[in-house]
Amino acid sequence: MGVEVAAELKDVDFDTRFKWVLDQKAEGNKAFGLKNYMGASDIYLKTLCGMDFKKPSKADKEKINAELKVPVLNNLALCLINQKLFARAIQMTDKVLEIDRLNHKALHRKCLAAIELSDYSTAKTVLTKLEEAAF
Repeated sequence: MGVEVAAELKDVDFDTRFKWVLDQKAEGNKAFGLKNYMGASDIYLKTLCGMDFKKPSKADKEKINAELKVPVLNNLALCLINQKLFARAIQMTDKVLEIDRLNHKALHRKCLAAIELSDYSTAKTVLTKLEEAAF
């Protein structure tokens, strides 16, 4: 998957790549809306493969993270939860939390996944962070 995406986007400029990623995200959202969680997961993974922006400026990196990376990772985490792939969902939420340590969606999804894994210690820690983020 990643090789094909790299070849497809090899010589495209920032704006073209950004639009491609947005379009892929929209396709993933459609699949999710149809409850095709495996298909949506595949599309979101493909979308992440396309986020190899060459030397983005600080402002561009912030835009990429806020408008592309964080939403796609959060969406992917929810797909994984719906597929009962809880450990993988936690990995995706942790990627979001590296970017935005108090991201509500990521914290909520991580807590859900931790509870499903009977990891109540992690769930409690995440709930504390959710409380911190709420105030």
